[in-house]
Amino acid sequence: MVPAQTCPSTTPITGRWIPLRRSRRLVTDLLHFARDIPSEGVIGKWDIASVAALRQSASPKIGWAALFLKAYSLVSAGCQELRQVYMKWPVPHLYQHPQTLARMTVARRIDGEDWLFFARFISPETVPLVELQRTIDTFKEAPIEAVPSFSRQTRFSGLPVFIRRPIWWWALNSSGARHAYRFGTFAMTSISSLGAIAVQPKCISTTTLTFGPVDQNGDVDVRIIFDHRLFDGAVAGEILSRLEAALRIEIANELRSIVREPLPDKKLALQVQFSPEVVGL
Repeated sequence: MVPAQTCPSTTPITGRWIPLRRSRRLVTDLLHFARDIPSEGVIGKWDIASVAALRQSASPKIGWAALFLKAYSLVSAGCQELRQVYMKWPVPHLYQHPQTLARMTVARRIDGEDWLFFARFISPETVPLVELQRTIDTFKEAPIEAVPSFSRQTRFSGLPVFIRRPIWWWALNSSGARHAYRFGTFAMTSISSLGAIAVQPKCISTTTLTFGPVDQNGDVDVRIIFDHRLFDGAVAGEILSRLEAALRIEIANELRSIVREPLPDKKLALQVQFSPEVVGL
């Protein structure tokens, strides 16, 4: 006979019902629509010690987010595939936008809850790095009510799901120009501040750029997640190579214009100790 104290209870153990927080609703909406996109990824491991040394000596300090954002925008401006988007309605076709529009996710904490916001940058390749960094700082630090796009996103998240999802669908599918303006011609996200890299971030843009922390040797892992309906891995690999070149040449040249002291050679650059930059998720 089984002892009474070990007999299973006939009354099921139940937890409590928790409504989905407003801070998670936009993310769940994005994931809902991203599931239909056949995405693939390519990864590169770069030695960017010379760029890291220039960044370390720059004044004011420029974060890695601003450097990668502008470098990828430079590549996008000269590569029509990166300004195209696959449209499935009314019939499958491609739309090509005339300018670069970047969407960067920014992590904020509001009233004890973690939020992800989507910050828009129009033609960031034309913006000086110092100004670009100032804009990113505003997105990361300014009161939410002082950032109109973030205020709209918080209000939108308060709508019920049966209203939000049709609005999402309309923005994604009704017009290529509307799709590009709302969601960017490319997206960028990073958790490098946590010493990690997102393996396969979900995307609704044609490409999503993400990167890990830059280590003490100047090495960094960079990934591009792309919509496989527009191009193949070989094109994505070429884009990754162009991005590395843009970072080493155009971005490095602009950093040289704001360095505090000249760096005589790469040997000195390798002696600089690097630390990951805090960026929006």
